[in-house]
Amino acid sequence: MWLDSPVAFTAQLNREIEALKRKARRMGLRLAIRLNGTSDISWEEELPALFWRHDDVQFYDYTKNFVRMTTYLWDWPTFNYHLTFSRSELNDDQCSEILRLGGNVAVVFDSVPDTFRDRAVCDGDGDDLRFLDPPLVWVGLKAKGKLKQFESSFKI
Repeated sequence: MWLDSPVAFTAQLNREIEALKRKARRMGLRLAIRLNGTSDISWEEELPALFWRHDDVQFYDYTKNFVRMTTYLWDWPTFNYHLTFSRSELNDDQCSEILRLGGNVAVVFDSVPDTFRDRAVCDGDGDDLRFLDPPLVWVGLKAKGKLKQFESSFKI
């Protein structure tokens, strides 16, 4: 829908967020929304007004986009959108740079250690609320599904 009808998509997204905000208020909770599930869309560029319209919502995502992540760390335009960098088999050097700059990096392990490369590892499997993680840590995620069954340079 986003690609075929962006105006209708944006209207629907806003309606759904409003409905979720009402539900969260009734439950006494603050709403948190992860906009990207399997995509890496730069919503801060595509729909910047979304974050101001819903300034009472905590948005968050993961990204493998190094430029996007460094922009987040240096000069992020929205106060309620948190990013965690995702390690892949192709961006190992960038992960070290993100940690050096003050960000967090999610990494998949066969078995999540307490430390990795002289930094703390926080358990990322307990919840998906990355904006609550302490700064400058690896976010450890256990390999799941088929990834658990075979060797891959994607996981450590």
